Amino acid sequence: MKRKNSRIDHRVKYIGKPNIRLLSLNIAHARKSTTQQLVRRKKSIYRNLDAIVHLLKREKADIVALQEADSSSHWSGHFDHVEYLAKKSAYNYLLQGEHVKRMFITYGTAIISHFPLKKSRSFKFFKTPLRMPKGFVITTIECPPDHSEIDVVSLHLDPIRRSVRMKQVNELFEMLKNDDNPIVIMGDFNCDWKYKESTLHRLVELLDLKVFKPDDPDIITFPQFKKRYDWILISKELKFISHRIIDDHVSDHLAVLVEIGKEM
Repeated sequence: MKRKNSRIDHRVKYIGKPNIRLLSLNIAHARKSTTQQLVRRKKSIYRNLDAIVHLLKREKADIVALQEADSSSHWSGHFDHVEYLAKKSAYNYLLQGEHVKRMFITYGTAIISHFPLKKSRSFKFFKTPLRMPKGFVITTIECPPDHSEIDVVSLHLDPIRRSVRMKQVNELFEMLKNDDNPIVIMGDFNCDWKYKESTLHRLVELLDLKVFKPDDPDIITFPQFKKRYDWILISKELKFISHRIIDDHVSDHLAVLVEIGKEM
């Protein structure tokens, strides 16, 4: 679906290779930091989404991964939050996965991008009793100036049990293990790096990915618990040029913004 796209001027900087700005944010159904979803007025939903639009316009990311992103339903105020963000922030392309689709609720993960999307897919993880399904979307993106391809994932893992997250990571690995393109995985992992048996360690080992300062205690993306639940992982063919947590409280999560380039 086509829709029209940075604190620096619109930014793909060319130094013989592309540098790309990526942003990941769990937008929490546009409820900001409140815990109640159903009693929000439509005016409040628009106001909260407009705060996210302001962040996206200011930070000028080329590719944005969203989680807890709503399609049109009673829960969402009867309009599509991803389409609204893409349109208001001037992104040309969007991919939306509806991992939860019930009578009053429709939401999942999404990607909005200034660059064309190819081979886009949505995947819902195996059913977990008594909890809403999680999942991911994946797309291939052509990056300027040479139209080289990267595969980008927006991911949301289970918030409760490590054993469930491990199964979900194994499903993701099965999808990506034969991938020839460099991979970027962004999203809400609902876990940190603290323990070597963590889900993050498992995913990084399986796909041979890079992590930015995984042991840094000052990097926090979920202020309520003082945890780093939101991550951007990249293939070894890529490198981190910059990494920043955006301190705009537009959700109960903080956005992660990185700039990446190719290794020489």
